[in-house]
This record gives sequence, structure tokens and C-alpha cells, in this order.
Amino acid sequence: MKTPQANRSLKLSHLASERGSLTIDYLFALILVLGFAAVVMAFSTTLATVEVVQYAAFAGARRFFAGNDNFGDQANAAQSAISTVLNNQFIAPLLANGWFTASAPVICGGPNSNNLPICSKFERYGGGEQGPYGTFEGVIIPFQANLLDFHVPFFGSTVKSGTSGAKQTFQVNINSFLGREPSFQECRQYWEDRWANIQKLGYHLPAGANASTTKVLVELDNGC
Repeated sequence: MKTPQANRSLKLSHLASERGSLTIDYLFALILVLGFAAVVMAFSTTLATVEVVQYAAFAGARRFFAGNDNFGDQANAAQSAISTVLNNQFIAPLLANGWFTASAPVICGGPNSNNLPICSKFERYGGGEQGPYGTFEGVIIPFQANLLDFHVPFFGSTVKSGTSGAKQTFQVNINSFLGREPSFQECRQYWEDRWANIQKLGYHLPAGANASTTKVLVELDNGC
């Protein structure tokens, strides 16, 4: 029968043993390495996706820049270019699995008469030039990286709550502003307005000409 003193010595010898400490260190290091690897992979995937969405915005702005029959056709061409990039078989799954969210592109910068949005987010920049033919005419794609919202062991969450209690997200507007060429419709309207203003200066038709039937032939070149 062991005495109390013998039991105490046995317990102390177990406490003094270092068996299993290496396993604990290994598990701790493994969790840290895996956590850092997850962070690196998340950032790498996010940066690659952002580059693709940035190219989609550029492709849309490039198509929007080119002249067309009217403003609506310019905007439709931009939307088509953006959809072609984002609906690629390798890119579409990234935007459909919840890792990232690319909201509907905003084709902006046109006059209000075209019922398309002005780039109001940037109206205070560049002297307030919003269009038509302002500094900020192109494409805005709201982008959110849900993949970066995760919890790292021993480090905590990558997302914190704001003052209102709502979780802050990794969200940004990806923009590409290349300007815009006037459409043929706008060119025709420009020349019609120009002729009307010339008449207001006192221009008179030749003797015997009928003002209601006489038309001035306007030849449009490749621009305004």
C-alpha cells in the first residue's frame, strides 16, 4: 500500500514530465501555418478577381467611349463587353459561389435626357464635370469580397462591427473612366441647334426663297 507521501511524489513526477509537449507545439504551429495559408490564399484569390473585374470595367468603358448611333447604343455596347468578361466560364463561378459579389454595372456620364445615371459619386471632382463629355464618363462596378470575411484562430475576425453595430464589409467601387465620343444623334442635334442659332443672329434667305420650305443641307463628318 502506497503512503500519501509516495502518491505525492508520483504526481510531481508526472507534472515534471515533458512527454507530449512536442505534440502540443506541433498542433499550435500547424494551426498558425494553416491560418496564414488561408489568409494568403484568400488575398491572392481576391486580388486576382479584382483584376478581372477591373478589366471588365475597362472593357466596358472602352466600348462606351466609341461613337455609335445614339447614347443608348453606346451604353448597350458597354454592358455587352462587361457581360462577356464576367460571364466567362472560369470567372462566373467565382462570382456565383458567394465568395465575391459584383453588382450590376453602372454606365454613367450621359446627359439626363438619356435617362442614364450621372456619375454622381464623383461630381465633386474635376471641377464638377459629369457629362455630357465630362471628366467622369465610363463604368462603375460595385464589388464586395465576402471571402475576406473570416476568423483566424488566435488572431480574431478580419471584420469588425461599426458604430451602428452592423458588420463592416470589404466593399469598393471599381471604376474606369475613358470619356465618350459624341454619338451620331448628338452630332445631328448639334448641327441643327447651330443652324437655329445662326438664324437668330439675323441670317436672311436669298430673295424669293420660302423660309418654310427651304432646307439647308448639313453634311456631317466623322465627328462634331
